[in-house]
Parts: sequence; C-alpha cells; structure tokens
Amino acid sequence: MLARIAPPLTVACAGLLWMARNSCPLGLLDRLGPPPTLPQTIECCGASLHVDVTVPDVDELQVDLANTLFPGQNGRVDVWLTDVSCAELFDATYPSGTPRCRTQIGPVQVNTVSSRVTVQPGRYRVFVQSHSSNASPQRYDFDVGVWGRSCRANPTSP
Repeated sequence: MLARIAPPLTVACAGLLWMARNSCPLGLLDRLGPPPTLPQTIECCGASLHVDVTVPDVDELQVDLANTLFPGQNGRVDVWLTDVSCAELFDATYPSGTPRCRTQIGPVQVNTVSSRVTVQPGRYRVFVQSHSSNASPQRYDFDVGVWGRSCRANPTSP
C-alpha cells in the first residue's frame, strides 16, 4: 500500500515546495549607494569617479539604478553600472563616443530610475560622469536597487 502512495505523495510535496518558493513576491530588498564617508561632489568639465558595490545573491536577482536630482543644480551628471574591471568609462569629452567598457545599465540621467536588469551576484562599479559642459562641481547621489523574491514579512515593493 505504501509503495503505491509514496510516488504521488512525493510529487505533491515537490509541487507544494515549488509553489511556496515561487509565491513569494518580487520586491526591493536593498539599496546600495555611495559610502557616507565619500564626498558627494564631482568636479566639473567631464570628470568621472566610481564606487564599487557588492550585489548579494538572492532569488531572481534584478537591479536598477537611480540618479538623484538636487534642486537648483543646473549641471548634468549621469550614472552607469559596469563590470568592476572597468577603469575608465570614457576617454573623450562627455557625452560623446561610446563606453570603453561593457555596461549593465546607463546612462541614467538625473531624476531618473533605470529599468531593472537581471545580473549575477558579485561586485559591480557605478560610474558617476559629469558632463563636459558643466562649469562647476556638481552634487550627486545614486542607489543600486536590489530586487528579488522574498518571503519575509514586509519586502518593499514600490
């Protein structure tokens, strides 16, 4: 009798486990930004800087990139998400030319959030790129939104 019940019971249990795992909502799990010790000002005239972030391993991992607008700021600053091996994203005036490195996301203009993309967990580099037309230093802020499936009580889902 047990031999006849065991295979269907195993299939039913596997199905319930699959449903439980996949019924968890996709939500914003974390936001990765520049460290608080880093001055959030970039020089004028096409300057760039980069910040490395570590994207954790989560179910159905996706990321987006947000670029914050500072009221009253007239200059332009874009942000990009690249591989951590990228040392210099552009070698000419910006914006012009094509990126020298493989990019995951970008350019993301101020007051904009990119679409989400699927990435592998690991280290990535966020480039902050000042436009060459900027005549003065500019403030910047960004965050990498880490999205995934979570069964915790209250994932954020904007």
